[in-house]
Amino acid sequence: MIEALSMVDAVFRMVHVYKPVFWAIENPTGKLVRYLGKANHYFNPNQYGDPYTKKTCLWGVFKITYRDWE
Repeated sequence: MIEALSMVDAVFRMVHVYKPVFWAIENPTGKLVRYLGKANHYFNPNQYGDPYTKKTCLWGVFKITYRDWE
């Protein structure tokens, strides 16, 4: 878990240094919520045309726009 959290820490360091207009961390629902808090957005890949279903979380600064994928 320490190794996984070090990768998350690296992302936050890059965000702090480069100050991007938008950024996101994606991870399936799991332990990361304990460290980052509630995600900004939740989705299942099948909502966007992928047959895969697994609740996935997004943390960051971004805008969700919806469009018709059919």
